[in-house]
Amino acid sequence: MIITLELLKSKGACKEQVALFEETFGKSAHATKANCLKAFEAGLDFSWAAKHLLNSTQEAEYKRVNGPAWAEYKRVEGPALAEYKRVEGPALAEYKRVKGPALAEYNRVNGPAWAEYKRVEGPALAEYERVEGPALAEYKRVEGLAFYSASKIKG
Repeated sequence: MIITLELLKSKGACKEQVALFEETFGKSAHATKANCLKAFEAGLDFSWAAKHLLNSTQEAEYKRVNGPAWAEYKRVEGPALAEYKRVEGPALAEYKRVKGPALAEYNRVNGPAWAEYKRVEGPALAEYERVEGPALAEYKRVEGLAFYSASKIKG
């Protein structure tokens, strides 16, 4: 089977997957084992491809081979997700409990600290710009003359 950009577009592939295919393979690719592994590494969507690019016989074979792997994934994923949720819920609650007062304290001190920064920074920036502007102009003038001078050298 040869998969092309045109085929993907004609079957309604999303723009992101079309772009990823093109980035990975260019305009087309044969469905070899090596290219399927390359597609996997790139993150191309095999579920979509099986549903939209394979004929019914090919799709049945895909499901026959892929089915046990999906079942094993779900067998492992279910308890892992349950454990994650068991731990994540209380952890998020604790985060929110601690964050509230910390954010309030941040907001209390941030305003005055920022005001002091702006009070000091404003005049410092003005002085920098007063000095920097003419210095940069002089540098640019000399830079132009240096280029002119260097361009006159033969060889």
